[in-house]
Amino acid sequence: MDRLKFGVVSCANWQAGYFSSYRHLAARGDLDAVLHLGDYLYEYGPGEYQARDVVVRPHEPPTK
Repeated sequence: MDRLKFGVVSCANWQAGYFSSYRHLAARGDLDAVLHLGDYLYEYGPGEYQARDVVVRPHEPPTK
């Protein structure tokens, strides 16, 4: 194989935004793989760890 092209993403607080960068990354046709290094999903309750007081996408259950 001459070359490999990866996309790399890391932590994003799922409740705090829509993160359209993931959609754009998925739409790319030139990547061989995408490596996701982790997320805050279910680690914190709604509104506990974000820059603003708005929960865009609450999850169920609110904590693990």
